[in-house]
Amino acid sequence: MILEKLDTLRNGFDDCKVVGLADISSRIVLCVSADKKPPQEKLDAYCTATAELFDGAGAMPFAKAISRQEETQLTESIVLSDDQTLVFIRSSKDASEALFCVCDPRIVIDDFLNAARSGIENLAEAS
Repeated sequence: MILEKLDTLRNGFDDCKVVGLADISSRIVLCVSADKKPPQEKLDAYCTATAELFDGAGAMPFAKAISRQEETQLTESIVLSDDQTLVFIRSSKDASEALFCVCDPRIVIDDFLNAARSGIENLAEAS
Protein backbone atom coordinates (compact mmCIF):
# COMPACT_ATOMS: atom_id res chain seq x y z
CA MET A 1 0.00 0.00 0.00
CA ILE A 2 2.81 2.43 0.84
CA LEU A 3 4.71 1.52 -2.33
CA GLU A 4 1.56 2.11 -4.38
CA LYS A 5 1.23 5.61 -2.91
CA LEU A 6 4.90 6.39 -3.62
CA ASP A 7 4.48 5.04 -7.16
CA THR A 8 1.41 7.23 -7.68
CA LEU A 9 3.33 10.35 -6.65
CA ARG A 10 6.36 9.52 -8.78
CA ASN A 11 4.35 8.42 -11.82
CA GLY A 12 2.38 11.66 -11.71
CA PHE A 13 5.51 13.59 -12.70
CA ASP A 14 7.74 12.51 -15.59
CA ASP A 15 10.58 14.52 -14.08
CA CYS A 16 10.45 12.68 -10.74
CA LYS A 17 12.89 9.79 -10.67
CA VAL A 18 12.92 8.60 -7.04
CA VAL A 19 10.52 8.94 -4.11
CA GLY A 20 11.58 7.42 -0.82
CA LEU A 21 10.01 7.19 2.60
CA ALA A 22 12.52 7.56 5.42
CA ASP A 23 12.32 7.03 9.15
CA ILE A 24 14.55 9.92 10.15
CA SER A 25 14.72 8.97 13.81
CA SER A 26 16.42 5.66 12.97
CA ARG A 27 17.82 6.83 9.61
CA ILE A 28 16.34 3.89 7.73
CA VAL A 29 14.86 3.93 4.24
CA LEU A 30 11.44 2.33 4.65
CA CYS A 31 10.28 2.16 1.03
CA VAL A 32 11.36 3.43 -2.40
CA SER A 33 9.69 4.01 -5.73
CA ALA A 34 12.09 4.59 -8.61
CA ASP A 35 12.15 4.36 -12.38
CA LYS A 36 15.68 2.98 -11.96
CA LYS A 37 16.52 2.13 -8.36
CA PRO A 38 19.73 3.79 -7.15
CA PRO A 39 22.28 1.71 -5.23
CA GLN A 40 21.45 1.22 -1.55
CA GLU A 41 24.40 3.42 -0.56
CA LYS A 42 22.86 6.33 -2.49
CA LEU A 43 19.45 5.74 -0.88
CA ASP A 44 21.13 5.67 2.54
CA ALA A 45 22.85 8.98 1.71
CA TYR A 46 19.48 10.55 0.83
CA CYS A 47 18.05 9.23 4.10
CA THR A 48 20.95 10.64 6.10
CA ALA A 49 20.60 13.98 4.32
CA THR A 50 16.89 14.00 5.18
CA ALA A 51 17.62 13.37 8.86
CA GLU A 52 20.34 16.02 8.96
CA LEU A 53 18.15 18.62 7.24
CA PHE A 54 15.31 18.15 9.70
CA ASP A 55 17.00 17.06 12.94
CA GLY A 56 20.72 17.76 12.51
CA ALA A 57 22.78 20.45 14.21
CA GLY A 58 22.02 22.99 11.48
CA ALA A 59 18.26 22.47 11.49
CA MET A 60 17.42 24.55 14.58
CA PRO A 61 19.20 27.75 13.51
CA PHE A 62 17.37 27.64 10.17
CA ALA A 63 14.04 26.92 11.87
CA LYS A 64 14.53 29.85 14.26
CA ALA A 65 15.57 32.16 11.42
CA ILE A 66 12.35 31.56 9.50
CA SER A 67 9.89 31.40 12.40
CA ARG A 68 8.93 33.65 15.25
CA GLN A 69 7.74 30.74 17.36
CA GLU A 70 10.01 29.42 20.08
CA GLU A 71 9.36 25.76 19.26
CA THR A 72 9.44 25.05 15.56
CA GLN A 73 10.67 22.36 13.18
CA LEU A 74 11.66 22.51 9.57
CA THR A 75 9.15 20.63 7.44
CA GLU A 76 10.37 21.15 3.89
CA SER A 77 13.61 21.67 2.05
CA ILE A 78 14.51 21.97 -1.63
CA VAL A 79 18.07 21.55 -2.86
CA LEU A 80 18.80 22.67 -6.41
CA SER A 81 21.78 21.73 -8.55
CA ASP A 82 22.56 21.74 -12.25
CA ASP A 83 21.49 18.14 -12.75
CA GLN A 84 18.81 17.48 -10.11
CA THR A 85 16.30 18.91 -7.70
CA LEU A 86 16.01 17.21 -4.31
CA VAL A 87 12.82 17.68 -2.31
CA PHE A 88 12.50 16.74 1.36
CA ILE A 89 9.15 16.86 3.20
CA ARG A 90 8.51 15.87 6.80
CA SER A 91 5.13 14.48 7.83
CA SER A 92 3.09 16.74 10.08
CA LYS A 93 1.39 13.65 11.53
CA ASP A 94 4.52 11.64 12.31
CA ALA A 95 7.64 13.79 12.68
CA SER A 96 9.89 10.74 12.31
CA GLU A 97 8.71 10.13 8.73
CA ALA A 98 9.75 12.13 5.69
CA LEU A 99 9.84 11.87 1.94
CA PHE A 100 12.96 12.41 -0.10
CA CYS A 101 12.45 12.94 -3.80
CA VAL A 102 14.99 13.07 -6.61
CA CYS A 103 13.79 15.01 -9.64
CA ASP A 104 15.12 16.51 -12.83
CA PRO A 105 15.78 20.25 -12.53
CA ARG A 106 12.98 21.03 -14.99
CA ILE A 107 10.23 19.68 -12.69
CA VAL A 108 7.34 22.08 -12.12
CA ILE A 109 8.20 22.55 -8.45
CA ASP A 110 4.94 24.13 -7.23
CA ASP A 111 2.83 21.32 -8.65
CA PHE A 112 5.21 18.69 -7.34
CA LEU A 113 5.37 20.22 -3.85
CA ASN A 114 1.58 20.24 -3.58
CA ALA A 115 1.41 16.58 -4.61
CA ALA A 116 4.27 15.58 -2.29
CA ARG A 117 2.71 17.40 0.68
CA SER A 118 -0.54 15.57 0.10
CA GLY A 119 1.35 12.32 -0.45
CA ILE A 120 3.23 12.37 2.86
CA GLU A 121 0.03 13.09 4.76
CA ASN A 122 -1.78 10.26 2.97
CA LEU A 123 1.06 7.92 3.90
CA ALA A 124 0.76 8.88 7.56
CA GLU A 125 -2.96 8.13 7.47
CA ALA A 126 -2.35 4.75 5.83
CA SER A 127 0.15 3.52 8.43
